[in-house]
Amino acid sequence: MSDVLKGMLFFVVLAPPIGSLLFSFVLAIASLVASPSIELLYLLPATFSSALFSYLLGGIPALITGAIAGGFRRSLNGRAAYVAIGAVACILSLAFGSVTLLRSFEWPEVRTLFLMFGGPAFFSGTVTAALFRKKPNNSVNPDALTRAG
Repeated sequence: MSDVLKGMLFFVVLAPPIGSLLFSFVLAIASLVASPSIELLYLLPATFSSALFSYLLGGIPALITGAIAGGFRRSLNGRAAYVAIGAVACILSLAFGSVTLLRSFEWPEVRTLFLMFGGPAFFSGTVTAALFRKKPNNSVNPDALTRAG
């Protein structure tokens, strides 16, 4: 299987729920600050439902980001490369979110768009790129040693 296809599958499965966990965490903190009497029991189903809903809004940007990360898989070395993939995820998610949500270009809506799409996409793209990093090629396979000897 090619690295591009592996990246697409890896990112489309992992990145949307990771981003939705960050979004749900920030939303839970904001809810608790706004209304301290809210029970945490109500926030747990919201977290799971947002993880499922994240595939609808984050699946396409994650798929494209995974294809890009798969193309550059061999050069994903270090934090700067992970942050670059996170920035790609952020840009793609903002573009997809603006097509789906914006009716007019007003700053409150752009801020909401960034909080809903950009921040979680940057976080999940960076984390998923770090998880997607290729193992070094110089690792020794123990089975190859037993077969040779």
